[in-house]
Amino acid sequence: MTGIRLRMKEEYSEKDVQEIIDHLDKHPKDFEKWYLLGVAQLSRRWYTASEKAFKECIKVHKNHALALGELGSISILREKPKDAIKYLKKCVEIRSDLYKYWSQLGVAYMMAHKHKDAIDAFQTSLSINPKHLDALVSLGVTYNLMKDWENVITTLEEALLLSPDNIDILKGIARALMKLKRTEELEKTYIRIRELDPYDHSLLLYLGQIAFESNRRKEGLDYYQKAVEMAPNSLMGWKVLAEALDTLGRVDEAKSAWENYKDILEQIKKDKGIFGTI
Repeated sequence: MTGIRLRMKEEYSEKDVQEIIDHLDKHPKDFEKWYLLGVAQLSRRWYTASEKAFKECIKVHKNHALALGELGSISILREKPKDAIKYLKKCVEIRSDLYKYWSQLGVAYMMAHKHKDAIDAFQTSLSINPKHLDALVSLGVTYNLMKDWENVITTLEEALLLSPDNIDILKGIARALMKLKRTEELEKTYIRIRELDPYDHSLLLYLGQIAFESNRRKEGLDYYQKAVEMAPNSLMGWKVLAEALDTLGRVDEAKSAWENYKDILEQIKKDKGIFGTI
């Protein structure tokens, strides 16, 4: 170490990076500056360069927890869960208080299909920081992969308290509610998602299905019609509308809807080249 104070920022310019490199040319054993170089390059999404810098850091100081943690995170980005687990396990063995890297370790385990280990890692992260949103959401995703729908809902509802307007979290809850056939809660969740994203026509199809299954057929039909008005090229939208009209005995309208469905299907086939010149 040279005793030069680290200057941590959220973003670094190319000039900042070059200044750190110039410093390291003179002080190649300054492991903290190697770490800072990795952070600076990472902020610019120079992943290969930052990986090299973090590796130089641990060459000089093999127990640098933060550099190990970042190497683990980069390994996740590179879809190398085995490497990620190796780096992140060592990171949290050295610094067990680093909840961010416990969460990343959970992601690495999840990628490796080691779901129980992933849950333990996420729960450790949350025991250190109960408001760590990434850990909560990832824990919910893990329960989803395990088809543990009750725990999906419990976990994601906690996440929703931290991020109330998060559509992805609401969709995760909706999926679990659908699997559990908790229709009333599911409908309320879809309505909430639609308030946040009024231009997603698929939500209208889901709401229409719930209305039809609840014997509110006119309401269901209204949802389906609004869906195809919003997305006139929706293959599924016209199919669902046509089936609903058939069920209601509205033959002429159903026939028109089926024709629209067939026209869109033919266009999709042409676009894919199915009927192209041989």
